[in-house]
Amino acid sequence: MPTGSRGSVVTKAMHDRTRPFAVVVDTSRSPHACLWPVPLAAVTLADGFWAPRRRVNREVTLPSQYRLLEETGRIDNFRRAAGRVDIPFQGRYCNDSSL
Repeated sequence: MPTGSRGSVVTKAMHDRTRPFAVVVDTSRSPHACLWPVPLAAVTLADGFWAPRRRVNREVTLPSQYRLLEETGRIDNFRRAAGRVDIPFQGRYCNDSSL
């Protein structure tokens, strides 16, 4: 179980099943888990290390990757598979695994 001032709050929230909270992976009921979930709302990444990296990811990396996925037809292959567009498959097979 987590310890310390924050840990005790997390532990109380985790085991109070009357107030569910969102976690990425819930290991709270596993007898083998060494790590315990933390409520997503209890996590912030706004420090001097993560904030600039998240900004670059949001403003530069994601838009450029989306543009490349559109340019190479990878997203259109999914639109085609879903029946939203009637176009031939583009590129090599399995090149859409990047999505």
